[in-house]
Amino acid sequence: MAAADCMVVSSDYEGQPMVILESLILGLPVLTTAFGSAKSALPDGMGLIVEQDDEALAEGMRKAIRKEIPTGFFDADAYNRRAMEEFTGLLGPWTELSRRTLGPANMDTVTTRGPGCADFPMDTAKSAPGRILYLDHPGACMT
Repeated sequence: MAAADCMVVSSDYEGQPMVILESLILGLPVLTTAFGSAKSALPDGMGLIVEQDDEALAEGMRKAIRKEIPTGFFDADAYNRRAMEEFTGLLGPWTELSRRTLGPANMDTVTTRGPGCADFPMDTAKSAPGRILYLDHPGACMT
């Protein structure tokens, strides 16, 4: 089997598993262990998620060799739209708190600050009018 015939992700933990998303865009079958965000990255009926143990991963690799990992069309634009809707939906509860704390005059940008993050403004007016948030804590990095 050539190296590009399947993407194997044997992680114990991933935040946003970009390698899975990139592989789906390229049309590669994806075999991954069942870390926390694996299921949300793989659309139903695509890829194979196995338990985080050696035998399950080995069996998944045997399925990859036999070309038994399901693939299909991955709509990256639709995935991005859903992700943005989910993100802006999460901002809802914080928006009112931010309005009360900062006042409406300061609600025109999103700024994140945290260790290792560059400060940057993000104009969200096009995607979610009125859903603007100021974050200033260590976990606030948006990448």
